[in-house]
Amino acid sequence: MFQDRIVPEQDCLRQDDFLRKAMDREALTRDRSVARCIAEGYRLFTGQQLTTLRRTWKPLVASSLGWSLSITTALCGQWIGTALALLVFKRTILQLVAPMPKCGRVAKRVLRHLGSYLTYALLSGIIGLVVFTLLMIPAIILLIEGYFDYTLAAEGDPRVLGMGYWVLTTATLTFCLALVFYAMIWKTFGEAYLYGAMVAQDEVRKRQQARTTTWTTAAD
Repeated sequence: MFQDRIVPEQDCLRQDDFLRKAMDREALTRDRSVARCIAEGYRLFTGQQLTTLRRTWKPLVASSLGWSLSITTALCGQWIGTALALLVFKRTILQLVAPMPKCGRVAKRVLRHLGSYLTYALLSGIIGLVVFTLLMIPAIILLIEGYFDYTLAAEGDPRVLGMGYWVLTTATLTFCLALVFYAMIWKTFGEAYLYGAMVAQDEVRKRQQARTTTWTTAAD
């Protein structure tokens, strides 16, 4: 994920400055605390919002529309497409920062630094929950109204909400979820910095082990 890249000169001219800096191995592979990784991810996101939106708007729309249709239609088959859309969105965001690593290598490294990863997941999850709740208020109000309409209809009362309500709810859900997914991009950037910190810590450990082995061999 954090390999040095040789980019042709003509491609460099088309890339944004923050992408070239973010893809630089030295900028990512530094020993950072979990809080610092969160701060760096947020800084990168807020500093390049238009660039990030331009690079991710297609998977952003696909993910938000898939989730909104899944919720409003409650069709099990929709969840498969939604999950695929979210995976594509996640991959697109990670490629903004650095090349994608192999899954096996990532899993082994995360397991070696499981405490740091769980701490990051907890802290970023709390922040993400607050952001999600605030941005989803309009959609939540509409969904609650639909739930009460469904409950009253089950008790024998006539349905009050028609097709217009579901169209409005789907559109509102799509918009709110798009805002949520976009606002959460900083978490993915933070994960990239966290992974870079893991790489840096492993490299330091390897150098220390190599020095220890050298000293032991010399003493013998």
